[in-house]
Amino acid sequence: TTTSADDNLIKGVKGLAAFLGCGTNTAQNIINDGILLKKKIQYRTGDGWRFRKDKLTDLLEKEPEILKKVRKK
Repeated sequence: TTTSADDNLIKGVKGLAAFLGCGTNTAQNIINDGILLKKKIQYRTGDGWRFRKDKLTDLLEKEPEILKKVRKK
């Protein structure tokens, strides 16, 4: 099987919530916080947000606590 660039994308708030195993409100807080934007994991497309799965996975492996502070809000 070939992996397309699409396989590396998480689409939208619901996709991020599913990937992180959190609710959509928490996922929205993470998006609003801008931490993923600063790390170049999150970017805007015409119809919503996209997240790079490989970079997000790397970030969570290196800094597992990074999203915890956002989740506490």
